[in-house]
Amino acid sequence: MYGDPNQALFFGGMGIVSALVFGNMGAAYGTAKSGVGICSVAVLKPELIIKSIIPVVMAGILGVYGLIISVIISGTRKLSRFSVNFSITFSQGCPLRR
Repeated sequence: MYGDPNQALFFGGMGIVSALVFGNMGAAYGTAKSGVGICSVAVLKPELIIKSIIPVVMAGILGVYGLIISVIISGTRKLSRFSVNFSITFSQGCPLRR
């Protein structure tokens, strides 16, 4: 195996974070833009309001897609010995005792 396994864990974690962040930011942006479109449709043609809800649903699906991708990535990560010891030690709030 090439490289440090802890670097692989770091970049795997960054992939999970980026999938969640960018997926939800895109969903929020899409919901906001389609909300503006729904408001303008409600003023101009009130009979088309129900049809204009479809982009809001599609934007919500984008956020769920980011969540699914992050779960898939986190399922394929393998912890190394150092990262397990590091996590256990610092989650307890006490230094290593030898």
